Amino acid sequence: MILCLLIWVWRRPQQLLHPYVWDEEADWIQLFVQHGWTGAFKPINGYLELPANALVVLSAQLSFAHLPQLMYAFATLFFLVTICLIVYPSSHFGGVRVRCAFALAAVLVPANPETFGVLLYSFWWATLWPLIIIGWKRPRFGARVPLLAIAALSSPAGGALFIVFAVSYLRRRRQHDLVSALVLAAGFVTQLALTAGSPRGAVIQKSAGFVAVADQILRIGGFYLLRWDEQPTAGYGFLTFAGFMFLLALLGGVIYASVRTTDTASLLYVGTLIFVVLSATPAPLVSDPLFVGRYFFLPFIGLSWVLIYLVAPSTWRGHPRVERVAVKRMQGVAVGLLVLALFGLPAAFARAPATTAAKLSWSHELQICAGSTSRAFDVPVYVDGSLGSYWSVVMSPEQCRRLA
Repeated sequence: MILCLLIWVWRRPQQLLHPYVWDEEADWIQLFVQHGWTGAFKPINGYLELPANALVVLSAQLSFAHLPQLMYAFATLFFLVTICLIVYPSSHFGGVRVRCAFALAAVLVPANPETFGVLLYSFWWATLWPLIIIGWKRPRFGARVPLLAIAALSSPAGGALFIVFAVSYLRRRRQHDLVSALVLAAGFVTQLALTAGSPRGAVIQKSAGFVAVADQILRIGGFYLLRWDEQPTAGYGFLTFAGFMFLLALLGGVIYASVRTTDTASLLYVGTLIFVVLSATPAPLVSDPLFVGRYFFLPFIGLSWVLIYLVAPSTWRGHPRVERVAVKRMQGVAVGLLVLALFGLPAAFARAPATTAAKLSWSHELQICAGSTSRAFDVPVYVDGSLGSYWSVVMSPEQCRRLA
């Protein structure tokens, strides 16, 4: 836990030293200023993003002047909850060492740490919860149902994992898998309806052609292994080819593990594949893990978890149908692929210097607003953290004085 927290801070220290308001957090703050708590549950980008929106509004309610600090604290708490869900409950994925490796793989994801330290992006961490819970050995209904409900209402990708639980139920006939599938499916239908009726849904339908999305799916696999430099020296064509070979080889290892041991590997792979497909859809052939880390966050973590599961000795122990020589070779290949993926971590470990240049103070901006003589004042909000690139929350001087 301590090591993961240190890495969390280390990858984006500016959020601890100079916390501020980012991107669509401005929308929820604007709605809070105008409508109070009712604005907390308005969909942003076409779907609900619980609990990020509620926690942003809660932070504003607790102390508007210290809003960035509170949001960073909630984002960190949300991250720690995710790590606890990975590490502490007993899991079919493996023992404590395997689960600790899963936690480290999450915090060392080889993509831009865009989702670190920003409360807006905490819903990406919540989306991991169903994939974590599918491995739990015990039902834990008291935790399972609310956690899955939050995940399903965090993003469409969280709800889409109802497929994994449905497959598990069809194979194992366990009641808690059926309940899990129903909870996630209800959230997924809700999110899908909201997205389909939003402007974002129309944009996705226009840009997400079959060929482009298929190419991006394969590129995600190639990016995972080969995105070492800021320029794709091998070309995108080779990334696509490498991604195809990687996902195919990984599928082969998963099938072998599922036939010779249990179906845990296949469930983990299916969940990861759902992440890959849905992450490829919003911006196919445009997004890149060094610059838009959020679209690679989920699939990269899932791919790492599948490789770690195949490497872990506990995966193969106690199964008489396992061929030791074949397993040793598979484990060697999986270790090599994990090391290859980690070669991309130095380029993606921290944010680009240009995106850490802005050093605004929220309380200072509110003081300027409070002393303004204009009827409306634009309180700046970071877009990417660079100088001069801002959105804004529009407030009157009287609102600034009252809230601050």
